[in-house]
Amino acid sequence: MAHGKPIEIQFDEEVVILKEELDRRIDLEGEWSSYCNQENVFNARVDIDTIWKLLLQTARIELFETITHGSSSLSCIEEIADTEQ
Repeated sequence: MAHGKPIEIQFDEEVVILKEELDRRIDLEGEWSSYCNQENVFNARVDIDTIWKLLLQTARIELFETITHGSSSLSCIEEIADTEQ
């Protein structure tokens, strides 16, 4: 799922308001916010899970192959004594 895309609306309009109205909250919510409800979230989760499984199947890889993991190693450096003293 991608993030929402901004919509730019340009207009030229003179607005006259009272001084008390300057501190009011400006509504910056987009139309998309009406879709943010529990039902749509759960439906999106089901869709994402379905797509994820199809991607794994198509790529012929197992789930564990997608998990980030680290690696480590251990090196032993021996001190060489100076025998010519």
